[in-house]
Amino acid sequence: MADSQGYTTHTHDIPIEVLLAFIQDDIKNVIRTHGHKNCGLVYEDVCKKIQNIITTNKTHISEFLDDHGRGKLNSEWSSKKNVFLKKLFEEEGFIYMCSPKKNTNIPRLNQLLSRHINFCKEKDVLRADVVAKPEYSKCVKYNSWINTQRTSFTREYLNDVREFTSQTVHKYFSTKEHPRGHDPLGTYRKSKLDCEIYNPKSKRYQKNLVEKAPTNTLQSPGTSSIKREF
Repeated sequence: MADSQGYTTHTHDIPIEVLLAFIQDDIKNVIRTHGHKNCGLVYEDVCKKIQNIITTNKTHISEFLDDHGRGKLNSEWSSKKNVFLKKLFEEEGFIYMCSPKKNTNIPRLNQLLSRHINFCKEKDVLRADVVAKPEYSKCVKYNSWINTQRTSFTREYLNDVREFTSQTVHKYFSTKEHPRGHDPLGTYRKSKLDCEIYNPKSKRYQKNLVEKAPTNTLQSPGTSSIKREF
C-alpha cells in the first residue's frame, strides 16, 4: 500500500541522497564537539561515533528495502562515502583521516589532545569577552588563567613526551594547517594578550580601544551578540 508520497511499505530503491541527508548534520555536530580547527580533532572518538551514525541510519533505511534495494544502497554508499565525508570534514576545517586508519591509538594521548581542544574553546570565549569589552583587570585575569593552563598542560605534555617521544605525541595534534601534527605548546605561548594597552597608567595605553567598546546595556531582541567561532 502506498502512502501520500508514493512510497510503499517495502520499496526496491531509496536514493542515496536520503541517507546522506539523514547523517550529515549529526556528523558535523560530532566533529564540532570533539574538535577545534586550530588545535586538533580527537579522531579516535570522532571516527567511532561517525561509524555508529552511519550504521544506525543505514540499518533504519534498509528496513524499508528489499534485497535489491539494500544492495544498491550499499553499492552507492561505498562509491560516495569517502568523497562525502571528506567534504564534511573540509567544511568544518579538518582533514578526513578515518579511513584508512593510520596511527595506533594511545588513550593517554587522546586525553591530552582532548584537554588541549577544551582549552582552545574556552580560550576563544574568554579572549573574545576581553576584546569586546576591554578592562585591564579582566585582561590580567585572562592572562593569569592562560599561565595556569600552560603550566599544567606543559607538565602533562612533557610526561607524555618522555614516555612516547615528541614525534608520536605531535602526530595527535593534527590540523588542516599542520596535517602531520605540531607542538601544541605554541598555542599557549601565543594566547596571552598585551594588557598594558588597556591600562590607563601605562605608556602603551590605547584609549580608543577602551572607548570604542560597547557599553554593558541590555540588548533589544533584534540585536545580535558577539559571534564566537570555535
